[in-house]
Amino acid sequence: MRVPTILRPLHGESTTPGELALVYLTAVAFLSLVLISIQDRLAGLSALQIAILVMVSLDLAGGAVANLCQGTRTYWRSRNTSLRLLFLAVHAIHGIGIAYVFPEAAAVAVAYTWMVVAGSVLILTRNTSVALALALVVIGAAAIHLPQGLESAVGLLLTVFLIKLVFSFSGGPAAQGQSAS
Repeated sequence: MRVPTILRPLHGESTTPGELALVYLTAVAFLSLVLISIQDRLAGLSALQIAILVMVSLDLAGGAVANLCQGTRTYWRSRNTSLRLLFLAVHAIHGIGIAYVFPEAAAVAVAYTWMVVAGSVLILTRNTSVALALALVVIGAAAIHLPQGLESAVGLLLTVFLIKLVFSFSGGPAAQGQSAS
């Protein structure tokens, strides 16, 4: 099915109903897990913090899946390198949002820095090795989880942040028919 122009950065020029359902169901399920993980703390957050948490959670999880869908992959892989690097950099907004909701989470800076470096290397070298992209996510996730006391919601958000932008967007399978497993 054809995707409206305004939604093409999210879903490419065409997608399937199954892919759309998977993207949005994953996003809602992930948001639910994040909210459950902070249920004791939820009442202490402002309405703005909750709204930011909801938007960031939905975008990260939905984007991690959407970036693996053929329509989105084809769309972004056909864009020039500068635009793809800008896409990575703009995702600082997610880090800022996570830091606003969880100001004690210094791991946000580590995750953002790792994402930009690892994602840029994959994009600039045009490396679509599934194994390399996944290894870079695992190393980054380990680095953000090393310090003690990382709240589970922050760990979930930052790990999915790395999956979305390093594995799904920057690396991962190159073409249709090449699986992400």
